Amino acid sequence: MAFCGNCGAEIEQGAKFCGGCGQPVVEEAKGGGESKLQDVLPVVEPTVKKRGRWKKVVIYIIIAFFVLGTASYIRANFKDWIKSNKFGLGKLSAFFPQKGEETKKVSPTPAPLKPTPAPPPTQPSPQRKVPEQERSVYSKPTPIEPPRVVPEVKMGISYIGVEIQNLTKELADSVGLLEGAGVLVKNVKPGGPAALAGILPGDVILRFKDTWVTDARILSELVKSIPPGTRSPVYIDRRGKRYNLTILVGELKKEDLALTPTPPSQQVRVQSRQYYETEVKQAFDYKDFQKLRRILDESLPYYPDSPTLWSYEGIYYFSYNESGPQSFRSEKALKAAKKAVDLDPVDQNYFNLGQVYHYMFKDYVSALGCYEKGQKHALRYPRAYYFMAICYEELKYSHLAVSHYEKFIKVAPNDQYAQDARNRLARLR
Repeated sequence: MAFCGNCGAEIEQGAKFCGGCGQPVVEEAKGGGESKLQDVLPVVEPTVKKRGRWKKVVIYIIIAFFVLGTASYIRANFKDWIKSNKFGLGKLSAFFPQKGEETKKVSPTPAPLKPTPAPPPTQPSPQRKVPEQERSVYSKPTPIEPPRVVPEVKMGISYIGVEIQNLTKELADSVGLLEGAGVLVKNVKPGGPAALAGILPGDVILRFKDTWVTDARILSELVKSIPPGTRSPVYIDRRGKRYNLTILVGELKKEDLALTPTPPSQQVRVQSRQYYETEVKQAFDYKDFQKLRRILDESLPYYPDSPTLWSYEGIYYFSYNESGPQSFRSEKALKAAKKAVDLDPVDQNYFNLGQVYHYMFKDYVSALGCYEKGQKHALRYPRAYYFMAICYEELKYSHLAVSHYEKFIKVAPNDQYAQDARNRLARLR
């Protein structure tokens, strides 16, 4: 009795195949040896067949993805190239949707786009026949771009709307100022910051942003250093009158580059000469320098031959430290004091001129010359002895200083400088 080595079913005698599994019957070798399996066809195990089949499936899937990706890339990047009908590929353009169809599929409610003018159509060459599709594109109406509002062109620079120039000697003499004591306003932009502040052509800008102006370059730099929209004080001279104004710095625009002169202002009402001389004396007695400056500005242009007004003009710059820098004040005080002496060479005017030389220029020789010219009236102005003694002391003439201190103490023992004279006298002795 023989049994199948594969499934264990009984095999009839003389049968060559198993009736259960169909495997060929292997005859046993004579002598009870092992079966010769190498003489039978090799049987592939089911697991090996299954693994090879799945490997092919994976390869096919990878190839399919690669082909789809390549096709998508070509469709996205070479659409226009294919539509251009190069190399006879124009028929493939049917596979690509038009602009309107594509956006319609992606977004049913597309966002509104700004209308842009279509590029001008190129004229087709006579050798090439224009396709119907291209003709339809050219026949579309060109969208009209809505009008745009052009904003104002701003230069981004601060300005006040004036045209200025430096004060030459001739211009300075014509307006009664010193050369370099300010800048002359030639033109003013109507409606500009300077015009709104009250600045007129012919005015002289003396101070801007708490800085004294000596030339046009300084004023330009001061204006540029202030941001637009900032208020700044301006101190001007108008035909001998002084005004404190406030200007709102603006921003330069294209249309502000052209300046047009504005008409001059109306003249103020003129008072009598005696009225102005009385007012300046009263203002100085009360130390009201603002009022003193205003009265002098109003009166000097109309009464330039008044020695009293010129005398108080020099006293203003000599006594009021806020009237300008030291060099400016010294020149103004000296000019006014000399003018007063020329018009009326009396002791008081010489005394004022000597004070200017003495304390503002430290010119003790010139100061002594002025004091000595008024010495005959020393009983009326005994302080002349005191200041003469100081000048002699500075010039190292001790004996002359002592004699003048003694004269001053003898004439005015209760003067406010008498105690200082006694102290100086004791030190010299």
